[in-house]
Amino acid sequence: MKMKSKTRVLTAIVLLPLFVAAVVGLPPAYFAMLLALASAVALAEFYIMYKVPRVLMAVGIALAFALIWARHEGYFFETLAASVLLVSSIRLFTGGGPKGALSDVGPVVFGLLYIPVLMSFQLPLHKAGWEYIIFLYVMIWSSDAAAYYVGSFIGKHKLYEPVSPNKTWEGAAGSVLAGSISAVLLKLFLVRQIPLEKAVMIGLAAGVVAIMGDLVESLFKRDAGVKDSGTFLPGHGGMLDKLDGALFVGPMLYWLLTAFGVIGSFKLPF
Repeated sequence: MKMKSKTRVLTAIVLLPLFVAAVVGLPPAYFAMLLALASAVALAEFYIMYKVPRVLMAVGIALAFALIWARHEGYFFETLAASVLLVSSIRLFTGGGPKGALSDVGPVVFGLLYIPVLMSFQLPLHKAGWEYIIFLYVMIWSSDAAAYYVGSFIGKHKLYEPVSPNKTWEGAAGSVLAGSISAVLLKLFLVRQIPLEKAVMIGLAAGVVAIMGDLVESLFKRDAGVKDSGTFLPGHGGMLDKLDGALFVGPMLYWLLTAFGVIGSFKLPF
């Protein structure tokens, strides 16, 4: 356990400065490619978990890049519709008949909706200002850390044992509290344009939604019979393990900031 903890810290020390430099320094187009790469890795882990056929896996990963770039360029809905048509058509000619067709296509299409589509909401956040991406991830990491440590030290009441046996209501409360505190601190020092009361609301929501994202990924991992989505990040598991909260909190943050008028008026992503 101690060795895993040391590896976890070392990985964070190495990757965190690179992450901050990328978020702050990359123009929107390059940030979109970085987001597409992270989405593709997480999607590959999801497909491996569900034993997606290799041909459909390759197509799905390519479509992850296409969907992120389409969101950046403004033809997202058309690309999403084309993705469904393409995956279904390829399965028609490569699957060896009708048996198991939906079980082959289902994880491919759902994986696209679950990972690159949800990740794509970070693009308008980044275009509005790199500080919103830092805001997003600091809230998530603060909530995750609080949920883990509060749950480890004082957690007694199981939150949702069939899905995630180690999560507790005490840890969930820590997540919500940490989300709100981190949001307020970030409002004071980084995103001053967000009104204080709105920052508190966003932080509270982030703490709750981060837990939901974590539980949903745990649901899929337990269904697939795996502990971690992969080993891409030493000490942290797979890429999907690190992005599970961002998949849910990213869209929520975008919707709330647009609803509050902080980054423009609310609109659909197509």
